[in-house]
Amino acid sequence: MLFIEGLLDRDELVAAGAAVPETPKLANLVSGGKTPMLPRRELHEIGYAIVLYANAALQAAVRGTQEVMSALRADGDLSGVTDRLATFTERQRLVRKERFDKIDSTYAG
Repeated sequence: MLFIEGLLDRDELVAAGAAVPETPKLANLVSGGKTPMLPRRELHEIGYAIVLYANAALQAAVRGTQEVMSALRADGDLSGVTDRLATFTERQRLVRKERFDKIDSTYAG
């Protein structure tokens, strides 16, 4: 396995891809990192089969958390940021609450 990290521009992405022919190539992109955030279609065109948007969800969660907590501190409530919150129903679905309720009822004494 070969890893080439920290490519700085499109030309380096092309050169790295060409240096490793006949194998699937993976681009690991981090917003704010060294490697440019080329569109997925363009990366595919220059030979990358897999694209990871590493930390994108984490970075979004951090930003959202900061915005919501800042509003809560400034306003004393969440009324100005409810559009950035998952609904209670969505939260319950994501944590699979119904499944755990069934497990609880199965094993409850």
